[in-house]
Amino acid sequence: MTRLAIFSCLLACAAPTPGHAANILYFHSSPSAFIGGRKIVEGVDGFKFTASRPFGGVEITMRNPPGGPNSDLWTAEFIGPNFTLPVPGYYPDAVQFLNGGSSHPGLDISGNGRGDNTLTGYFTVLELVLDGAGAVQKFAADFTQLDEGNPNWWNEGGIRFNSDLPITNVPEPTTATLLLLGMLGCGCRGRR
Repeated sequence: MTRLAIFSCLLACAAPTPGHAANILYFHSSPSAFIGGRKIVEGVDGFKFTASRPFGGVEITMRNPPGGPNSDLWTAEFIGPNFTLPVPGYYPDAVQFLNGGSSHPGLDISGNGRGDNTLTGYFTVLELVLDGAGAVQKFAADFTQLDEGNPNWWNEGGIRFNSDLPITNVPEPTTATLLLLGMLGCGCRGRR
């Protein structure tokens, strides 16, 4: 099986079923990143996702198990420049969410007691749907966050809240993942 075929298999696993709105937080990190620390964080349907609008932006939280004492808790916050709503589009030169009141957009991916004092990065809002009262109904964004602004401490991924859009920035699989998928077959048959 080729790397491309396995990568396509991984992308298919990360894609919501057509017509099924999904809740997904997915990101991977460099080995030295404080937030992710080389981990792949993945939360999908079954985790409790909530959306709110602090400071005019969008905040999505993910908890698993819902309300449990040892639950994972991750927060993804996005804000446009000057505390504006981040409508679909690309937002370069992002800084830590609460410092986003300047001309910079704000970003903050944090969780499990780990947060940055400062950060830089960028994000793309792919989808935003609000109800008549301004509550978030659907949201999709992809992001890259550099912990403390260090380019070697990167976290990149995507968030989907009630969204049909698939996660598209899945990293290339490691050699160990390729070997494991090859041994499992991943729907492919070897030659005899």
